[in-house]
Amino acid sequence: MNRRELETFFLTLESTPALLARAAAELPEDKVRQRGTAGGFSLVEHVWHLADLEREAYGVRIRRLLTEDEPLLSNFEGDRVARERVYLRRDLAEGLLVFTTARTRNLQRLRDVSAEDWRRAGVRGDRRARPRAAGSDRAAGEPAAAGVRVRLNPGVTLRSRGRDVSSTTPARTR
Repeated sequence: MNRRELETFFLTLESTPALLARAAAELPEDKVRQRGTAGGFSLVEHVWHLADLEREAYGVRIRRLLTEDEPLLSNFEGDRVARERVYLRRDLAEGLLVFTTARTRNLQRLRDVSAEDWRRAGVRGDRRARPRAAGSDRAAGEPAAAGVRVRLNPGVTLRSRGRDVSSTTPARTR
């Protein structure tokens, strides 16, 4: 992925907070905490999940990859965190602000990464890992199964146990 393609990717990630804010503005207050009939998160839960993921997973991983040699990168247990923090009871506007701030900070860090630093690697579980550009809704580096190779550069083929596990979207790992 060249710098222009990477910046296009960053602009897409940068637009997510505004899209969420628009959805929140258009949804009646009594619906922001309503879960779908098939389960899953309500809008307020999604927003807080993204906020915590952006700060506690992607932000930490970006910092560690850029400041440490071969850091051990842990998983972010989003389901557990959501249960413990009871996202459903949290304030939607505050969650949007926290997410927007963290996303903006992470994207600025990534925009400042040198070509050489894009090759930095970390260790995930018992295998070598290369976290991809962090920060999308299912961003690179989101908890993936142990042993999956990921990169800071989203344009790289991912392999696990000899098979291609690349996602069609640059933001998702398996």
